[in-house]
Amino acid sequence: MKRRIGIPILITLSVLTVTLVFVEPTLAESTPKLITPTLQVDIPTIQFSTATLEDGVLNINYLGDYIAGIYKYLLGISTTIAIVMLMIGGLQWAFGGVSEDSIKKAKDRIKNAITGLVLLLSAYAILLIVNPNLIKLQFPELAVIKAIELPEDGEDTDINTSAAVAPGIEGSTLSSSALSSIIHSHIISNGQTVNSTVLADLYAAADEFYATQGDQMKITSGARTPQRQLEIFYEKCSPTSTSASCNPLVCLNYDYVTNGVFTRKGNGNWGIDGSIETSSKSAFVEDLIDGTKASFCPHTSTIALDIWCELGSYGDYTFDTECMKTLGEIMMKHNFCRLAAEPWHFEYNSLKVSTNCSISQDPCSYTGNSTYNFCTDTNAEGETCTKWKGKKNGECVAY
Repeated sequence: MKRRIGIPILITLSVLTVTLVFVEPTLAESTPKLITPTLQVDIPTIQFSTATLEDGVLNINYLGDYIAGIYKYLLGISTTIAIVMLMIGGLQWAFGGVSEDSIKKAKDRIKNAITGLVLLLSAYAILLIVNPNLIKLQFPELAVIKAIELPEDGEDTDINTSAAVAPGIEGSTLSSSALSSIIHSHIISNGQTVNSTVLADLYAAADEFYATQGDQMKITSGARTPQRQLEIFYEKCSPTSTSASCNPLVCLNYDYVTNGVFTRKGNGNWGIDGSIETSSKSAFVEDLIDGTKASFCPHTSTIALDIWCELGSYGDYTFDTECMKTLGEIMMKHNFCRLAAEPWHFEYNSLKVSTNCSISQDPCSYTGNSTYNFCTDTNAEGETCTKWKGKKNGECVAY
């Protein structure tokens, strides 16, 4: 009899478990949200608690609610079975007549039913009395891992065009053999490298920034090879490119621009002269690499870094204004200059390539297309900007 009862219960539990696991709620790709599981078979004792996501901590106890609900459900079923067995034993005793064997079986049935019922209820009662949380099956809270937005190869593909018309660059080529990987507990680097001369001051700045802000620095671009810089240009400027902007690279030999290899179009972008090989990226790079000088570009000279606050966004150039101001101040304090047009672009001051990179730069200046000060920007109500967006248009998106 016990075997017959146990098998259906086991099958039912298995089906319910599989059903819960394979229920597939639909999530909106653009708006992640917490979805409460939906059971295919309604079980009255299963009540899912409300999941919460507060202060970076996810509190979700669906599995605990499910197991606790199943336990209560089986407890109810077992109690019902025990009562039924008591009734059967009573009837067996009442109709057993004078047969001692029938009466003994009835007594044993009643005894076993009562014993099982007491054990079931006692186990639940003991857990409840000792600690009510023992029957809640509360799962640990989970810390949400912050999503860090980095380009696929760690390159910033939006090239500064100021040097295309007037190069204004200085400095000498630095040896690529002096490159070192950026590895530090207070830096998110995505495998970036930089000239080893830079590391000591960079790490000191990262330590001070973390002590001040409690955030890691996020480096989205460091040293680049001239080959990679040419590849970026081809990706943006080739005849088949769908990029909205196309700018000649500042690390190309300036003669390429003055001699017409790159020409400005009516829409303000640049085009590649027809005599240059553009059938493939590799052919384009091979055609131009001999005339490319590493010292003509901040990133190829290995001493430039694009650095953001931890939650800064590479994709649309969005950053927290107060945090970015602090980052700029600390970097300039530790021998890095900063471009006025790019608050995230820093070069090692003693080896800088860009003449408009200053160690005394206003940390809040932003001169993409015009002159802005993202720290003092206010709205009609006098509220100060807290989040800035857009490399070119200077747009405050939060006050």
